Amino acid sequence: MREISRYDSDADHRQLRQAANAVHKSVREAVRGEISSGLSLLQRHNETLARRFAGEAERHLTAIMDRVQGRLLWASAAWIALGMAVMLGLGGAVGFSLGRAHGLTVAASWEGIVARQDFGAWSGLITMNGDMDALLDTYCAPGSPEARRVRDGEGRDFCWLPLRTD
Repeated sequence: MREISRYDSDADHRQLRQAANAVHKSVREAVRGEISSGLSLLQRHNETLARRFAGEAERHLTAIMDRVQGRLLWASAAWIALGMAVMLGLGGAVGFSLGRAHGLTVAASWEGIVARQDFGAWSGLITMNGDMDALLDTYCAPGSPEARRVRDGEGRDFCWLPLRTD
């Protein structure tokens, strides 16, 4: 292409326009190439950032969930311990009151026995016959070789116990 110093003719203007269009076209293609390679690089960078962000978010959420799970575990354990303490307290109170009532009943029974005039005779009989639980196990337990079952006139079964009466 020859150098144009003056633009007098239409041919010169046409040639200048063609040259400008050619330069414009090559610059446009070069810019498009740079933009597409830049977009590709930007896209790869964004994907890398997204992966890093997802990894950080996952680690952060995992740590939070571990703390929440630990708190829930301790809260559950605290409620269970509180429930057990309340049940233990209630059971102890009920046992104490029932035991006290039974103890008062037994004490009243023994007071009645001790107040009898023939208490000495009864006390001697109790001492001579020994352990009543052992006698009942020996003579009244089903399958015991010493068991002696007797039927009374009304058809009721009872066991025969060898008791000392002298």
